[in-house]
Amino acid sequence: MKIKIFIFTILIISISCKKEKKTVDKSTIFKIENGRNCFKEIIENKIKKDTTEIIEINELIVNLTIDGNSVSGDFNYLPFKEKADKGKFTGILKDNVATTICVFNQNGKSKKEELIFKIETNKIAILGGEKEKIDGVWKFKDKSKGFYMSEIPRVSCN
Repeated sequence: MKIKIFIFTILIISISCKKEKKTVDKSTIFKIENGRNCFKEIIENKIKKDTTEIIEINELIVNLTIDGNSVSGDFNYLPFKEKADKGKFTGILKDNVATTICVFNQNGKSKKEELIFKIETNKIAILGGEKEKIDGVWKFKDKSKGFYMSEIPRVSCN
């Protein structure tokens, strides 16, 4: 299980180009309206096999619903070759940062993981960092050492 968490974290880090510190910049805080918010990133990887170029398309989708200080939603990582990593999360919202617990169902097994999102006007960023299993939930060892990655653009909710 630790290997899957490590691989998932490395995967998220590898698709991210930007890193920024965890601190909340008060200038980026804006009024978040209640309702559904949707974010999607399409990651294209070009791979050469023999003389043929293959394009692998991976998707990272976060749909969240805000109701006052509460958030809930879906987190879906849909890789080209591997099995999808789909989960449902619930949590709280403070200063445009959603702290949630996500329940993933992978290969018939349930896994709980802490996910933290920074919501901005046109994107959402996911906090990355080292995690450990505490009371059955993979939680950040030290959130202050985390960094935001995978800036996912806002899209229209269908």
